[in-house]
Amino acid sequence: MGFAVSVLVCPLPAMAFVSPDQVAVLVNAQSPESGSLGTYYMERRSIPLANRVNLDLPMKDLISREVYEQEVLKPVRKALMKKELANRIKVLVTIYGMPLRVGAPRLTAKEEEWIADARGWSQSAMELLGEQEQDIVKQKASLSQSLQPSGDAIIPLAETVKDTSSSQVRTWRNPLIEILNELHQEIERKGTVEEKEPFRASCDKIIRRMFGKVGATIDIEGIPRLSIEQQQEKVAVQQMLARLMHQPSSATRPHAYELVQSAFGLWGVLSLSQ
Repeated sequence: MGFAVSVLVCPLPAMAFVSPDQVAVLVNAQSPESGSLGTYYMERRSIPLANRVNLDLPMKDLISREVYEQEVLKPVRKALMKKELANRIKVLVTIYGMPLRVGAPRLTAKEEEWIADARGWSQSAMELLGEQEQDIVKQKASLSQSLQPSGDAIIPLAETVKDTSSSQVRTWRNPLIEILNELHQEIERKGTVEEKEPFRASCDKIIRRMFGKVGATIDIEGIPRLSIEQQQEKVAVQQMLARLMHQPSSATRPHAYELVQSAFGLWGVLSLSQ
């Protein structure tokens, strides 16, 4: 047996004083023990009896989100309003007999559709990034005049990344940038500008696909810092994306992905879909 204390709206400062009339006690009417413990607690703490809220709840530790909203949240709000306590109460105390956990909310059909859509964009971006990875390996092989990729080439995407979680993607992204930097160094070791130019153009194309117009980072060698115009474009894209994501819909969602892919490349799409 015991008591659990939860804050009604927001955490109180460490030294804040809560008077007895600012505490409401929630008890489960289905449990005699909950009722008697509630009475005992209120007497010992000098909490007014009017601050007691009786709830009719199942006797189990876990309740569904629907039961919580209909049988806990709404009745508590209604009771506090009826007793004119809503503006006074700072703390809710739940007594033994009250459920301990609330199930996760069920996804709506629209939310499930959006999650499936995000998985599709994510999978597509991963596959296209895998193709860019292989292009980098081929470029290195071509530079070294070898028919096969060098021994230090990165392992193919399908063998390293088992899912699209952030941690898995990072374990692939960082070595990929290292290989890009090695590719840049090998290109710059070429003798003449004429020799370098085809490789530079091909490398720039790969980087543009992967990182977009303004998404390349300073971690990649050979990439100049963003110009003032590019910085302004980046900010404008971020602001537009924020507006699109503030009120997502089936119409704005594809536009958001297209916008991100143009500005931040396939990595941007992958980040947005997480």
